[in-house]
Amino acid sequence: CAPRGMAMFMRRPSLQLPTLRAFDVADQLEGGFARESASEVLAPSPKRGGRSLTRAYVRMTNDEDYYMYLEQSDTFLLYARLSEDGTSIDIHTYQPSDPLFAASQPAMTMQYQNDTWMVGLQQCENCVSSSPARACRGMDGHSQQLAFCTHAMESLGNAKVHTLSITLPGLYPDGSRVVWCRRMGLPSLARPRTSDPVLKVRTKLPEWNEERKTLCLEFKGRMVKSCARNFQLCTETDAAAVVCQFGLTSHGDAEFILDYQFPMSHLQAFAAALSTVYWS
Repeated sequence: CAPRGMAMFMRRPSLQLPTLRAFDVADQLEGGFARESASEVLAPSPKRGGRSLTRAYVRMTNDEDYYMYLEQSDTFLLYARLSEDGTSIDIHTYQPSDPLFAASQPAMTMQYQNDTWMVGLQQCENCVSSSPARACRGMDGHSQQLAFCTHAMESLGNAKVHTLSITLPGLYPDGSRVVWCRRMGLPSLARPRTSDPVLKVRTKLPEWNEERKTLCLEFKGRMVKSCARNFQLCTETDAAAVVCQFGLTSHGDAEFILDYQFPMSHLQAFAAALSTVYWS
């Protein structure tokens, strides 16, 4: 079962990379292979005609390691590992086999508390050149916030289903991201004000299938097996449009499809999927 009542905090990372790692990063940057910036995985998915979803998949190993890949090209995107005490998930832009992987230096971290997950960037984009005392991390123990996930159970007839609600930083009219930094006068994503620039997505509830005599989600064009962790998300303003879906594939018990579209980013879709780790 999931741990309860654990304090929500984020570890303070080292402010400087070890010298040898810095040289390695410089070499990889020169060759175009380094991924020290998380901007690529934080950017919203591009708008596409016909509401087409970006197709990815998540592979799980040992119930605690998760790898995310783009489906068409098998391009690696993100790696995550559940902590031993189950209260946090570290997310890396490198996979463990990469020479630049450093287990103690995740790019993002998810922290668990009472059926909620706070997703944060370890180094705030707005505070990157600020002293530790002036950075937003020093204000309340959190750095730049990327998403806040809330889980609940809902009754549908005689059935109980898991539900997921996510509060995301909003977007500017040009499509660029709001950097959720506390130094900019923004509250926690866990308690946004009505006037704050946020986006909210929530579970699209399953519907009764008369032929199968059960509640079902329709994963169009996808072969998905029944699993407690399966979900679809829609925005509060358009309940018909799926912006993210996660489902167990027919290839086994350790691979999931993960499809998503604007306004969700690679990272936000991955975090939504990871947050279901305790669903059963």
